[in-house]
Amino acid sequence: MRRTCNRSMLAGRALLASAAVLGGGLLTAVAQADEAGKQTPVQATLAGTQRIVWKPHAGTTSGVFTARGPGCSQITASVANQYNNIDVGSEITLQAGMVEGEGFGSTYIVADPVSATTTVNEAFPIEVNLIEFIAGTAATLSGSDGSNVIMGYSIDVWDGEPNVGTSAVVFSVQSDPDPSSTGLPPDVSLQRVPNASACNEFNVLLGGAPASIARVQFSVDQTADPTDRIFVPGNATDGSGNKLNTFTVVVKITRHNVPGATMCDSVDLCNNAFLATEGSSVNGSSNGSAPTYPTRNWLYAASCGSGTAPAGFTRFSNLSSLYRPTHDVLQQVTYTPAFCAGATVGACCAASGACSSTTQQACTSTSGSSYIGDNTTCGTGTCPTGACCNTTTGGCSATTAVGCTGGQAYSGDGTACNPNPCSQPTGACCTNGACTFGTAAACGLGTYQGNGTSCGSVNCPQPTGACCFGTACLTASGSDCSNAGGQYQGNSVACVSGACPTGACCIVNTGACSTATPSACAAQGGAYRGNGVACNTTSCAPPTGACCAANGFCLSNQTQSDCQNAGLAWQGGGVACSPNPCAPPAGVCCRGTVCTTGVTQANCVSPGGTVGAAFSSQASCNASGNSVSPCCYADFNKSGGLSVGDIFDYLNAWFTGSPFCKVAGDGVASPSVQDIFNFLGIWFAGGC
Repeated sequence: MRRTCNRSMLAGRALLASAAVLGGGLLTAVAQADEAGKQTPVQATLAGTQRIVWKPHAGTTSGVFTARGPGCSQITASVANQYNNIDVGSEITLQAGMVEGEGFGSTYIVADPVSATTTVNEAFPIEVNLIEFIAGTAATLSGSDGSNVIMGYSIDVWDGEPNVGTSAVVFSVQSDPDPSSTGLPPDVSLQRVPNASACNEFNVLLGGAPASIARVQFSVDQTADPTDRIFVPGNATDGSGNKLNTFTVVVKITRHNVPGATMCDSVDLCNNAFLATEGSSVNGSSNGSAPTYPTRNWLYAASCGSGTAPAGFTRFSNLSSLYRPTHDVLQQVTYTPAFCAGATVGACCAASGACSSTTQQACTSTSGSSYIGDNTTCGTGTCPTGACCNTTTGGCSATTAVGCTGGQAYSGDGTACNPNPCSQPTGACCTNGACTFGTAAACGLGTYQGNGTSCGSVNCPQPTGACCFGTACLTASGSDCSNAGGQYQGNSVACVSGACPTGACCIVNTGACSTATPSACAAQGGAYRGNGVACNTTSCAPPTGACCAANGFCLSNQTQSDCQNAGLAWQGGGVACSPNPCAPPAGVCCRGTVCTTGVTQANCVSPGGTVGAAFSSQASCNASGNSVSPCCYADFNKSGGLSVGDIFDYLNAWFTGSPFCKVAGDGVASPSVQDIFNFLGIWFAGGC
């Protein structure tokens, strides 16, 4: 919503307009600053109803408001207190700060007609039969050509609430200034007030400009194809997967009669129409000073930069007072549920065997569920289960007979899956070049070739690898290599240079010596001393590693004997100094009402004054809302318990501006007066 005005005398102020409809037909509108207390009611002369029936295809309009449910009556709902009482003499508020693309939305809650069903609302799908809203203008005939004031609009219907969970737009339409050529609904047309003095924005602001309003009624021709009509399926859920059971109607201004130079420029109050909210009184009775349903009213604002309302959808309850309308949106809907209170229910068996009482429609809409019959009840044995065998995998699950579908075979009521009664598929299994036939489980470490394969249809290759005869190498299977007197190096080992010779291998991390091939030695992290070199003629250097001094400093590449002779602690062969194995463990340091991570116990000291310090080995500071662990904020002087002294010590430190008085702070930011109340709150709560 645009909240600035082009006039320098009104810079930074939003324009709102209030209107009241009086007998005889005069309507006066006033634009006012955005403080609710300064909105000015107006007098009026013109108020009428504009019924718009959209006909998406050629046909005869009949039964525009006919109920479609099985005996269900239409339901009319509004978030406005007395929408149907807006008439001659009533007061309304025109939202004259709106620019093109901005609008209002209202959310409607659909009651569940069968309260015993918690996972489905049988009222859905609903059909929205009629959408109503009120628009108005302060335009007059004086100084003009007598033409009407046109307002283009769009209507979006959401299943759920805008941008909440899985909510989505299920119907959308936009008016057109030339409906005869496009087939779209026409714009709203408001007659200028006749015989009135010249309109100017200053007069509007002072409350002296006349105005007129229209009750707009929009419906879709109910002889149209169902895909063109307004159906809400009721599938929307919130972020936790819970059914919202709501729908929202959003009306936006898409085209002003005299738009601003750019989208975000304020528009002429004397030549444009705007959407309306309720006034501060209805038929002389007070209507309060705030919206009745702030969480169910929405503002859709354009992106117009700083100093304007936040762009996109925002609930009235989340808008600041600068941008929040003072009353509810003047909007109303009429809809028909698919089922209503008193719908017949019966026992419904889920595939798992669970039984619930629900309508036939709700039951059969869930795959694998079966409806037992109207007025039946759940009892022992109502939904019997048995073993359901997957004929492809041999897997077994307990389901009802109806739930055992899609390539599965039902074993009968009361049959169990333990032990598994299902026939297991078989196939060929290749193990070390040999083929066996059986189940996948029986194949073990072999390679199962797939269900339905046979040993006659597969070729199980013999695995091969390097076969060494001294330093010579050839590729052969393990059995052939052994039969020939060679040394088989393993499946898939290639005959490359150095694959076969052996020699002494010194393991760097232990100083031990073993005989191995070069590749095997390297795999152990050893140092190969040469082909044919024996361990009994080889001296392996002692291993080196990290050596820790008492102050936590780390010496690298030290032998165990050198380290221990110096009175230091050897950490083991191959241990590096990065990361430092000698550093004392870090934890959290609690100072006053502040928690800091990554601090060693030695470095966790009091910063001075009355602020105490305590060390905890935990890695993380207090979770949000936790003032007790690992840091007890109320124990300010860290004496190990709560006392009145903690309060005096805290106040002494607070008056010095100590950052350690910032409750749950970072030890840098200065405390505020609110922190005193926060500290006293957690001190009196105790718990440390």
